[in-house]
Amino acid sequence: MATPHSKFEECQCDPEKNLIPLNSKVPVDCYFPKENDCDWYRRCLEARIPCESTEHKYAVSYATKYCNLFNDNYAKFSNDVKRWIDAVRKCLQQSLVHVLFPQSTMSCETLKKRAFYTHTGCYLRPTPSIYMCDLSSFDFLQISWIIKNGFLTDFSDMVDGSGSIFKECFLKIFTSNSVARLIMYVKNDIIKMTPGKIADYVSNKMAIIQKWSSNVMFLSYSDESLKSNSTPVQILVATNDGISAKVEDLISSVKDSAYDGKLSSLQLENGETVRIEKIEKSVRPDYLHASLSIDTDHHECAKSGGYCRNNALQCDKRNDGRCEDGERCCIPDSEKDLPCINDGGWCQETSIPCDRYESGKCGGGSNRKCCVPLKGTPSCNVTVVKAACKIRNDPKITLIKINPSEVDDGADPESNIRDVCYGKEAKRSSYACDDGQAPGGSTCLDLKILQFIYHLRNSTKYAVQVNSIAGACHKIGSKHYDGKAVDFQLFGNSIEKAAQEKAFMDECTKHGGWSHGGDHVHCQIVESKCVEKGGKCQENSKPCDNYQTGLCIGGKNWQCCISNEVADKPCTDKGGKCQQTSVSCSGTYSSGLCGGSASRKCCVPQSASNEQLCTDANFQTVGRVVFGEARGETARGQLAVAYSIVNRINHSGYPNTLNAVVNQKTAGGAYQYETLGVAAHTKAWNDAKNGNTQEYRNATEASSDALCGTKSDPTTCATDYCAYDPCSATNSNKYWTATKKIQIGRHYFVCREKASG
Repeated sequence: MATPHSKFEECQCDPEKNLIPLNSKVPVDCYFPKENDCDWYRRCLEARIPCESTEHKYAVSYATKYCNLFNDNYAKFSNDVKRWIDAVRKCLQQSLVHVLFPQSTMSCETLKKRAFYTHTGCYLRPTPSIYMCDLSSFDFLQISWIIKNGFLTDFSDMVDGSGSIFKECFLKIFTSNSVARLIMYVKNDIIKMTPGKIADYVSNKMAIIQKWSSNVMFLSYSDESLKSNSTPVQILVATNDGISAKVEDLISSVKDSAYDGKLSSLQLENGETVRIEKIEKSVRPDYLHASLSIDTDHHECAKSGGYCRNNALQCDKRNDGRCEDGERCCIPDSEKDLPCINDGGWCQETSIPCDRYESGKCGGGSNRKCCVPLKGTPSCNVTVVKAACKIRNDPKITLIKINPSEVDDGADPESNIRDVCYGKEAKRSSYACDDGQAPGGSTCLDLKILQFIYHLRNSTKYAVQVNSIAGACHKIGSKHYDGKAVDFQLFGNSIEKAAQEKAFMDECTKHGGWSHGGDHVHCQIVESKCVEKGGKCQENSKPCDNYQTGLCIGGKNWQCCISNEVADKPCTDKGGKCQQTSVSCSGTYSSGLCGGSASRKCCVPQSASNEQLCTDANFQTVGRVVFGEARGETARGQLAVAYSIVNRINHSGYPNTLNAVVNQKTAGGAYQYETLGVAAHTKAWNDAKNGNTQEYRNATEASSDALCGTKSDPTTCATDYCAYDPCSATNSNKYWTATKKIQIGRHYFVCREKASG
């Protein structure tokens, strides 16, 4: 039952009056900043903590300056940008209001740091409804240039570069096909700057050398995960009109400059000179597969497709005069590497560690041999190992090197395929997410899923990027955790993504798999007989509630594991609950409907036996109640509301059918579950249902858990609840006594027993 919200009288304080409260060092209106008042920083913040005469000045020298910079350009902006500017300026000021209080003792250095750290959040999402990434590419380009102007000084020192603000929106606003990524490896043994600041200086210097106009948008940041003896500066490049051909022209110009030696040494704006060891260009901005790699020290050799090596080492072809003294440019014959690649290996220098080397399968001289991984373990056989190695060596397949959630745990696709190629099991993630908890550990990858990935590279015209195999976090029981599922990235605009989605899903079906689309394409292998029964195939030495034989391929030790939750479904479908017969049952026990031991039987309540509660139609009916009454509550709070309906059906003081309970009204004609009579709630429910939103799914899941008994009642017996206590719903009266009161979230739940006498 819904509960009226508490009401508060409006505050009587008038912020327009120039009052100074007791002990306050600033006027009262300073505590209520306005989005267009740039003088607030001088009049309030600087007045409260004077810092302009120190090395840590902020309020006037930085904040007021850039606040006014937006003011000066305000008329040029679209309405969307104006709303964003107003919200950002207010957010930045409100985040510093606490500094004005009399009890604050903050130093200038701390004030400056805290002020700068608020910029990232305020720029990205200044209010819950305003998001920087929702701006158009033109609007984003306009404001980003204004913001970037301040990043090479104080702000860059504080937040280590401007990439932290722009990266999220850059890849969202500009489509993958219209963005390129450059990686410049900066020799870091002679410079003393943070990686983020190096990225800002290097990218700005390159833009000057390449004469990029204001129509070119570029974002730089340093990826610490790639760091070795150099600092990898990543630069995302796009144009304001989003035309990919123009971006390719920009990259071609960078390539020419690198080959000509113009980018091997850069003198930065702060006077330092840095060496660029190598430049790579990625096919797409959202993965690291390099389609261009230039060693700037040996650019002439690299231009011919070779690499510099010691004169004493052999190679297929040679070009003299392109490398340093004592070295020569070696150009390998890629065709000679095919025997190694076809056997699931790869060619490399023998100085690099490898499980086992084989001779005679590679070009490039005697020191270049075929690295062959160890043979597979019993769970990852040789065929699986070779299939993984073929994927690893195929340039048409991109394996991202970090989970889509950006959790770097060695369970990414590149690591999964590499480990299986080495004869090991693929690692699973072990972190929690909205869908559940990744289990950790490791698993072999299924041969069918590997064959499907390899097949996909030529079966459609679309780029193949693998986002997840055994790693990342998915729903509990996901086939990913068994190595039997894969997720692929979708590219382009909505029309292009839809076409790619259909093509990939069709290919999955052809391979006997099951798939779904959305923001990516998911394909999983179906072990039909076992899966149809809701189980999964595994070795029978592993713990399981119920094993069934003859449903799995893989020998007598591979059996179908069916959990009690699945095995109990015949019972829950009847509205019952499986339990030990030693536990009392309010209805009757039925045999043959539950998994586990013979002493586990199905307890079917008398009312539930007259009406099957566990149905899709009932999930919708009760879901509407849960959505209106408790969609802001936790899963436990929503489950408690759903159970109140079940408990009323089984209570002598209420109707004994679900629809009668849900639609029961008071003497005044209002629904007892009040939100059913509110049109706004009904519209919100229909919108959520049509959009299949998370709130809709949460409500129907809580309903199914209560109606089918898959989760226990957190209240044990509650029929009534209220959002405050005491209230008529939670009080006792002459007919009923309220018992077992419990608070879950904002609701107070009570059970009802007949009053004595």
